[in-house]
Amino acid sequence: MKISREDWLARGLKLLAVHGPDEIKIDRLCAHLKVTKGSFYHYFANRQAFIDELLAFWLKQDTEDIITSLADIADPGARSDALNAIIHQSDLKPEMALRSWGREEPAVAEAVALVDQRRLDYLTRLISEQTGSTDQASVLAKLAYAHFVGCQVLGDLVSQEEWVSMDRLLNEMVLNQLGGRS
Repeated sequence: MKISREDWLARGLKLLAVHGPDEIKIDRLCAHLKVTKGSFYHYFANRQAFIDELLAFWLKQDTEDIITSLADIADPGARSDALNAIIHQSDLKPEMALRSWGREEPAVAEAVALVDQRRLDYLTRLISEQTGSTDQASVLAKLAYAHFVGCQVLGDLVSQEEWVSMDRLLNEMVLNQLGGRS
């Protein structure tokens, strides 16, 4: 069975989510995929090259591809709703593992910061479109993003249903306050 570069990276994110960064080693990756090291070295020069590509893959898959998938939705409110639906259906365990790993590994912290900034820029534009308020859009984007990251950190203390309810309430409060859609 031929393993693609994307297979390696997707499996790497899953292993990271379940076992942590110690599992992101060549021998362990090969054992999980039941392939030889030659298969690994076909795509990646070394472990660091794999990690670099893993971080780029995460940025593309969990940020850039999502933003692109929303681009054809003209109404900013509908785009916001679609974004929330995607978030609520996503497996956020790899992201939580990357945030945790980033506290120990500067390169991972840099990648997490890049993802955070890209998402905040997108949210700022989206909120500005929804509310008509460019002055407060950045602060509101940070509030919404802090809620997103906070719900991840709280884990089982916030059920999926509670998270959806909090999102709705936060959205209604912001839009009502600023005179946007309700």
